[in-house]
Amino acid sequence: MTEFTVVAPGGAQQLSEAPVWCARSRRLWWVDVVRARLNSLAPSSGALEAFDLPGKAAGCCVLRAAGGLAVALDDALHAFEPGAGALDHLVAP
Repeated sequence: MTEFTVVAPGGAQQLSEAPVWCARSRRLWWVDVVRARLNSLAPSSGALEAFDLPGKAAGCCVLRAAGGLAVALDDALHAFEPGAGALDHLVAP
C-alpha cells in the first residue's frame, strides 16, 4: 500500500477540490476554489507549485489530451500550460 502525506503549498488551503493525477508529469494537481489557485505536487521530490489564477474562484482542473490542463474559473474555461505558466481563454459560459 502506498502512503501519502498531505501538504499544502503556500500555506493552508481554503477549499481544495478536483484532485487529478498526471501520469505524464507524475504530478498531482488540484484547485483551491476560494483562492482561485491551481496547485501541484511532485510526490517523488516533494516539489510544490502554486499558480494564482485570475478571477474570484476556480471550479476544477482536468488534463488535456494535448498536454497541460483545462481550468474552470468563474468567468470561463481556460487552457493552462504549466511549463510556461500560461493561461489561454477557451470558452465563456
